[in-house]
Amino acid sequence: YLHIAYANSADGKTGFSTTDGTNKLYIGQYTDYTQADSTDAAKYTWTKIKGEQGERGPQGVPGLQGVQGPQGEQGIQGPKGDTGAAGVNYWRSSATIDLSDTKTYDVNKWYPVVGSQLPTSVYNRILVNVSLNSGTKPSWSTHDSGFSVNLDLASIGSGWGTTSGECIIYADTYSFCSVSPASYTQLTYGSIPVLYLRGGGKYFVKTDFVVNWTPKPTGYTWQEGNYKQTAPVLDSRPVPSGTNIKGKSTYFHIKYSAVSNPTTSNQMTEIPNTYIGTYVDFTQEDSTDPKKYTWSRFQGLQGPQGTQGIPGTNGTNGKTSYLHIKYSNDGGKTFTGNSGEDVGTYIGTCVDYNQSDPASVGSYKWAKIKGEQGATGPQGATGPSGIIVSSTAPSNPKVGQLWQTASGQPIKRWDGSRWVIHYIAVENLDVQTLSAIVANLGTVTAGLIKSKGGHFYINVDTGEIVSKSSDGTISVFVKKENIDMVRSFTASRYWGSRLNYSGLEFYSGGSSMADDIANGSMVCSIRGDEEMRDFSVTNINGDSIWLIKTIKQLTKSISYDSGTVKGPYTSTNSANNIRVELKRRGCMVTCKITMIAQFPGSGEYGPFNEVKIPVGYRPVMDFFAPYSEVSGPNIFGTGRYGIRKDGGIKIYVENAAFTERHATFTWITDD
Repeated sequence: YLHIAYANSADGKTGFSTTDGTNKLYIGQYTDYTQADSTDAAKYTWTKIKGEQGERGPQGVPGLQGVQGPQGEQGIQGPKGDTGAAGVNYWRSSATIDLSDTKTYDVNKWYPVVGSQLPTSVYNRILVNVSLNSGTKPSWSTHDSGFSVNLDLASIGSGWGTTSGECIIYADTYSFCSVSPASYTQLTYGSIPVLYLRGGGKYFVKTDFVVNWTPKPTGYTWQEGNYKQTAPVLDSRPVPSGTNIKGKSTYFHIKYSAVSNPTTSNQMTEIPNTYIGTYVDFTQEDSTDPKKYTWSRFQGLQGPQGTQGIPGTNGTNGKTSYLHIKYSNDGGKTFTGNSGEDVGTYIGTCVDYNQSDPASVGSYKWAKIKGEQGATGPQGATGPSGIIVSSTAPSNPKVGQLWQTASGQPIKRWDGSRWVIHYIAVENLDVQTLSAIVANLGTVTAGLIKSKGGHFYINVDTGEIVSKSSDGTISVFVKKENIDMVRSFTASRYWGSRLNYSGLEFYSGGSSMADDIANGSMVCSIRGDEEMRDFSVTNINGDSIWLIKTIKQLTKSISYDSGTVKGPYTSTNSANNIRVELKRRGCMVTCKITMIAQFPGSGEYGPFNEVKIPVGYRPVMDFFAPYSEVSGPNIFGTGRYGIRKDGGIKIYVENAAFTERHATFTWITDD
């Protein structure tokens, strides 16, 4: 629903009304899904509709007393009022997203293009628009001049679920490509808009809010504390996320009237008059019921009469000009249907001083708005030849032609000079003794399948597979328990790797290459734990490290905040309070202690019961650090904090008065 209100101030709070627009200076608008108008002025976007009073003109020179003449004709229309202030551009930002570098962006993948945070108070318009001849021609487009896409939507930021996070899609169309290259989603935790755009194209994006777009060729992950959401690179176009997709179109209706509150349809007109009436619904036709419209004054009241100015020169009679538009399909010889109102291939325009459209095609200037039919495409390649079934050979066959004397018989192929066997199907082949088979692929003898060059063989009895390079320096052995790969550098030096159920091992040997590489020395190994949740790397000296656990510790990122806690020693001063804030990055912890407190006297206090360093943040050893005892600009003493590896916090007080005892430390964690 479109809601309209009127007021006399830019924030809408002075003279606010949803029904009475008489003499109001500002109009406010907003759209939502509630039929009733809100009385909260802050919900409306306000625009000034009444200009300021112009400055008073200078005193004109008195003219000479003329002879009384006859009554003159109707005077000409008065001068046009001052031009209002320039409007604000609807689009607040625009960007060109260039994914045409195919070395970086695969043309068969959709990449996330991440924008800055969406506002959560209003719907935010986003338009992705590409037309033909816009300077982009990816390999997946089917037109010589590129492709077109129009993705038009409005999305509201989720704000961790504080709003519905809805997305309304006004348009989702595309041409000259098999699937739309553009889509949209929102990472709702951070209210992050994400456009999914296909690699190879160049895209033009406009928004009605300020935003920066960044392509992410390897995907994107948003994270805050322990919360994160991911927008990966995808192999196919994701369905745009949102609700109310392709909702009903709304229509804005306007009528004018000479009276402030018309009661009959004949008091309304399409021609601008003293009062304007508006309303919004889902019906294209204007209503004839004046009660549906909200009426407000359109023309300003008559101002006070100015002093006599300098007499001007006689002008010509002023007339109102009208633009008329019609359509034609034959270059302006005849109109299209509906008296030229139906859109055609030609547009005709006419400007005159008559409100009604001219009925003659000759009154219009015609211009073509639809291109000619494109040229016929080139002849396609000859398709594969089918099988000819005939008792006699085909005459004048082409190379590759297939021929079969009858169904189930061998299929022959013409090689250019003779018919050769192309395919034969045998349900049962019974051979009494087949000692060996020799073919282009090699030999099959006594359970051993061997390639023609001898570089590859399969032993069907032992299950062993061996593959060697042509020069014999690289070999791969596949056995029941291992897969070995060996590279021989010299006759007395080789490197090898072995893959089995327990992991991957690397060997080096000082003798010539052998089938069993484990005769050499193991250099290092990579093995998984029992659940295959982590992997250890062991070097030649037996030193090991667990990879995933180590990486997690090195990249750990967590935070803690105790909040402001009453104490310690509230018996001394009830206003005492302390707060502990911790941030851990990897193995390093930064601690900020904010304390304002009074103590019974100088000396050592703690560890405190009110706050403690939690597990996962505690230092590897006990330590002490100084702090200043401050009140306003004055330093009254110097104390020490003691941070213990069990999480306890102690303090050594020099000045016991009610002072600030703030400090920041950094230490290495105990894990």
